[in-house]
Amino acid sequence: MPMSQRRHSCVILLGASFQTFTPMQAFQQSVNTVINPSEIFLLKQLIEKSVADNDSFLHSFREAQINLYAEAKP
Repeated sequence: MPMSQRRHSCVILLGASFQTFTPMQAFQQSVNTVINPSEIFLLKQLIEKSVADNDSFLHSFREAQINLYAEAKP
């Protein structure tokens, strides 16, 4: 997946060897969030939190990107 698309997506990895919402494990796996299957009953809430966290983290970047493209247009 190209980086331009990756910045507009949220990648979640499920695995028994992960602790849910451990940032270092997510970083090591190049994903936004890791979830342990034992917490699958909370999946909806975990996905919502992951997407919200990702949007919050990338908000400034996306705003700067929008402004840059707006300035580049004649």
